[in-house]
Amino acid sequence: MTKKDLTPREIYRERLARTRSATYLSIIGFLSLVLVISLLITGGLLKAPIDPAFKHKPYEPTYYQAPCIPKGETPAPPSAIKVNVLNATETRGLANTTADALKALGVKVGKVGNSSLTVDNAGKIRASVHAVRQAYSLATLIPGSSVELIPTNFGDPETLELLIGDGYEKVLTAEEYKNLANDRKLQVPEACAPIDPDFVAQENEQLKQKQSPEGTPGTPSPAATPAK
Repeated sequence: MTKKDLTPREIYRERLARTRSATYLSIIGFLSLVLVISLLITGGLLKAPIDPAFKHKPYEPTYYQAPCIPKGETPAPPSAIKVNVLNATETRGLANTTADALKALGVKVGKVGNSSLTVDNAGKIRASVHAVRQAYSLATLIPGSSVELIPTNFGDPETLELLIGDGYEKVLTAEEYKNLANDRKLQVPEACAPIDPDFVAQENEQLKQKQSPEGTPGTPSPAATPAK
């Protein structure tokens, strides 16, 4: 049967079939090309035309746990440490004597008072993400103390808070501090809570912006009363 013998409907159906075949072949060819390019990019043989960096919302750290620090971090000098000293024991005058001992090492002491919290070990050192190194450095001066991460007080982000506990014995003397190895590394618990660098960067931006004259306070610290 020649083309002249075909009815208009048959001619239309023949053209439609050819069009569909061409469309299917084009789609298959395009998908095959995409597959080949994808395999080349995955295998590293071809560079992707667009390589956007993976972005995620900064992860908020786990508070009231021991925070992690970079491996091999060295202690900060006592002069770089600023701390408020609070007595969480029943021993009178312990906040003042501890503050004096820290000052003798060069530590900058702010407020001195009492706390109603209960601390079983030598002391609990609270720090924001902006003063973790200083916190672990202070812990080396108070045997048996531990470090705990707390939300940032934007009015005073780098000041630590020392809660003197029932297990407190002493602060290292100047002579004992001198005998510490100069190349010693800070030690942290194995189960420490990691801190997302992007979260720290985000808070640094907030600190720079100074959203309000008085800063944006974090979680309130335990109320301090005058030292016993």
